[in-house]
Amino acid sequence: MAKPRWPAPTISAPNAAAITPPDLNDTPDSPALAPLLADGWRDIQSHPTYPSDRPGTYGTGTARDKIDYLIKSPALRSHLVEAGIERRGAWHPNTCASFDTVTGVNNQASDHHLIWADFEF
Repeated sequence: MAKPRWPAPTISAPNAAAITPPDLNDTPDSPALAPLLADGWRDIQSHPTYPSDRPGTYGTGTARDKIDYLIKSPALRSHLVEAGIERRGAWHPNTCASFDTVTGVNNQASDHHLIWADFEF
């Protein structure tokens, strides 16, 4: 089994509210991601409002294109009210609509799609 390329999150306070940074460039089945998804930590993809038809965050958004995450600590689970993907900043004209100002790969905001989460406290 491959060793993670970064240390697993450790939180001394079990009720801490924390989120990992999103751009991990790794697939959900990666051994490197496993420590980040241990001890009750979950990606926002587990929320029912996250799009299941195209859960990916790169390319055309298929499941194999899921490489970005917002992994939340257990303390945030009950506070997440909505989660999603904003794709209009990327250029994939045959898959999804772009903002009017995005007319090609040279002026897209990113080749990754923006993932977002709305928490209520």
